Amino acid sequence: MARDAINSMERRVRALVAFYSETGNTEKAARAIAEGLERAGVEAVVKRVESLGPGEIGHFDLVCIGTPVHYAAPASKVREFLERLPELNGKKAAIFCTYGFFGASRTLAILRSILEERKAEVLGELKVAGTVYHFKPLLLRRGRPDAEDLAKCRKFGERLGRALLSGTTP
Repeated sequence: MARDAINSMERRVRALVAFYSETGNTEKAARAIAEGLERAGVEAVVKRVESLGPGEIGHFDLVCIGTPVHYAAPASKVREFLERLPELNGKKAAIFCTYGFFGASRTLAILRSILEERKAEVLGELKVAGTVYHFKPLLLRRGRPDAEDLAKCRKFGERLGRALLSGTTP
């Protein structure tokens, strides 16, 4: 059998980048993480948590969950999605959040705790600055996430992808 035919029969490693975003900050980070995963050779699917059923994550080797920080915690739509998940039996996961002022570390700790309670293995976490729109007309951190922030997201995705493909921890 030709080498190309053998390679086409191999199952491709897949990652889901699931996120919730109100202003676009978290969506930008999610798409950049997916780009990094793709660069590493992992097929990445980007979806909003509102469009996902809890059973859908079983089709992926890695699940990345992203949320904006709301009052030093994950957005309620992300929490609701995670709380509906079945036991994950060692599924690989990663977490990320976008933040304006504070609460990123606490938000990531909450996400990690929920995923670990469901027996997921969290490979990494990332926090990314975002523009704050809640104090109009004063826009704080205008233009964030910026090119540097998104490059950081891509590198995070690449590290996750390489670790997933090699079976190591990033």
